Amino acid sequence: MRYILILFLFPLTLSAQFYIKKDHLVVGVNFGGFVANSNTAGLYKGDVTAYNVNSIFSNPNYQSYFDDYFQYDWQIDEIPLAMKYNPGLEIGLHLGKQMENIKYYVDFNFAQLTLEDFVIVAVSDPNNQSVNQYTYQPIPIFGEENRTFINAGIVTNIYNEKEFHVGLPIFAQFNSTKFVNNYIAVNNQPYSIIHSPSNQPSTVPGGFAFGVGSGLLITFALNKQINFTAGYHAQYSKTNINTQLAPWGLQHSIFGRLVWIKE
Repeated sequence: MRYILILFLFPLTLSAQFYIKKDHLVVGVNFGGFVANSNTAGLYKGDVTAYNVNSIFSNPNYQSYFDDYFQYDWQIDEIPLAMKYNPGLEIGLHLGKQMENIKYYVDFNFAQLTLEDFVIVAVSDPNNQSVNQYTYQPIPIFGEENRTFINAGIVTNIYNEKEFHVGLPIFAQFNSTKFVNNYIAVNNQPYSIIHSPSNQPSTVPGGFAFGVGSGLLITFALNKQINFTAGYHAQYSKTNINTQLAPWGLQHSIFGRLVWIKE
């Protein structure tokens, strides 16, 4: 029992079987999904900027078009109370140095995130015979955001067999968040919600931040030079949108990785 406890507490001391070579470089590609928390999703719900959903619907340049589309008297009934990110595609590059009992690595990953909800417009429809005179028309509202991650860390041994390897990654993260777009679509026509200050039109929300993470990696050999890893990362990181919105939170990645072992 004491021996098992020592192996659990000090995985670096396990004798390597999967990684036969003691020192080699590895290059790989990451591909999978990124699940963001909703701490910054409220930026996209349509009522947090000076030129917002209400500004669009009250813009005199669009009034005749909206009147033709809704046909009857209309008014905004509901703005989304909260929004959340859809799971996004995450891809990137993996560089590392595999030792016998430990691996040093850096990942360069990129994720594209989207959000979608609805603004509800109440239309006073005379053909509606119900007690409530209004017919409710959902108008989709969208958000788009890019995130870049640099994860630098180590992978230690948890379990080593000739056929596969289970590793524990521990890493520090440097990340960048960049606003891309926020808009509503009326009859498939987009109308942008402006997030840039009027005196700085080229400034968009986003910034740099950092975090830490860990997870689990299971690696199989496809041949003598190529391995496949199935992995999960939990990352506790800061997301920097602006000086008023830069929360910490837990986020997740589930991915596959093809790794080429350089001779």
